[in-house]
Amino acid sequence: MPIVDPKSPSISATSKAEKIDISDVEIAFCDLKDSFRAYECLQSFLSPRYPLRGIDEFHIEPVELRGPVTVLNADMERHLLTLRGAIDEVRVKTGGIVPRRA
Repeated sequence: MPIVDPKSPSISATSKAEKIDISDVEIAFCDLKDSFRAYECLQSFLSPRYPLRGIDEFHIEPVELRGPVTVLNADMERHLLTLRGAIDEVRVKTGGIVPRRA
């Protein structure tokens, strides 16, 4: 059985400001995961792991992929920045060190 110091504040006495909500980190991670799945889908489309059956010819010009790749890259970058910000917020709330970034 743990020893309880009567002078130390109990867990229930912790103020709301001291509680850490990591839901922002979880949401940012899930958003990033969805973007990564879209990226993997496009990658599998371009270089399938298994032979394509029933397709006689498959031709796509690299310029036709510029749009989807640009959107996916921007989406991944946005989600990475959001996740980084959420992690930094947790670091600040826990008294950790937030690295300086350019």
